[in-house]
Amino acid sequence: MRVRGDILVTVVIVLLGTLGVLLQLGDPFGWYEEEPIRKLDMGEVLEVDFTLSDVSNIPLQQNLMSWYGKKATVLYTWSVPCPCVDLVDKRLKPLYEKMGPEQGVSWIAIAGDPTDGRANIRLKMQKIKAFYRLLVDPDQLVIRRLGLFHAAMIAVLDGEGRIVYRGAIDADYDEGKAEFLEEALTAVVEGRPVPVPERAWTYGCEFAVPESCIEYQREGLPTTDEGLGTAKQP
Repeated sequence: MRVRGDILVTVVIVLLGTLGVLLQLGDPFGWYEEEPIRKLDMGEVLEVDFTLSDVSNIPLQQNLMSWYGKKATVLYTWSVPCPCVDLVDKRLKPLYEKMGPEQGVSWIAIAGDPTDGRANIRLKMQKIKAFYRLLVDPDQLVIRRLGLFHAAMIAVLDGEGRIVYRGAIDADYDEGKAEFLEEALTAVVEGRPVPVPERAWTYGCEFAVPESCIEYQREGLPTTDEGLGTAKQP
């Protein structure tokens, strides 16, 4: 049986039109896997080529360079429901007063919980008297690139934007004093190699799972660069 040429042409046009609509919609059926975000190695520069926004929902085209400190930058993962953030903030403030903008150190929080609304973020920032700038990263695009995977973790960049430390703020949920972060910042500001803690345990909530905070406290998962991400990464 022969197929009429005009019918064949019509079918092809319809199929091409349908394909065009699907391409405009992106990936409506999940046919394509999202390209994984590569965790940067120590010493690599954090460059961000997509748009984030601040807590006021003002779009900011970010490579974060405009917010970097002259000598060092602290990037601090943050979420509204995580009680560790409330606890850690009290430990960070004295260190900020010692090593803040006047010493060439910039402090930036990155809210990575997809359930956090900007209104709740602002309320929590007021409640804990937050002293840092804050960017909203619900898809953890920056956070995963940094190699961090839950709230209350830290990455430290040097003056060139290179990652020189990442992981735990201190060693103890109850009695810590931000000692790991202070050691890292002091070394960067003084131009010395950054020490890596021999035993760095992490605590903090997985994003959108606030009850996991105590789980991390109990399990004591390793967060030195060698052990970071061996468990519970997204």
